[in-house]
Amino acid sequence: MEVDPRRDHSLRVPRPDLSLKYQTPNACTGCHIDPAKLPETVDRAPLKEYAHWLRAAREGNKEIQAELTRLDQWSNHHVNRFYSSAKRDASHYVLGLAAGGENAPDAERKLRDLLKDRRQPVIVRATAALS
Repeated sequence: MEVDPRRDHSLRVPRPDLSLKYQTPNACTGCHIDPAKLPETVDRAPLKEYAHWLRAAREGNKEIQAELTRLDQWSNHHVNRFYSSAKRDASHYVLGLAAGGENAPDAERKLRDLLKDRRQPVIVRATAALS
């Protein structure tokens, strides 16, 4: 069994604002990465997929992290121009999961609410249950 490397083709409004806040992946940045934008000193060979960029950034590669942040900011700007920030769902499930991951004071309530919300995908509710 392996993780399917294809891009997500679901029809959700992209949320690069959450990428900026929580370093979560987003479809905009995943499609717009360009190794040519990195300094010449960066080894581009292992950067075949977006997941490789994310891993390199998590492992401390500052140049790759800076490029991902730049793209997240660019994406956020364009999403804000197309969708008003008021249209964004303030109750996105990442807020509850992040609260659990950070052991925030309100994490238990947010995770419980997320777990009970049948509108959320099963995988999200299962993650809330395990958090």
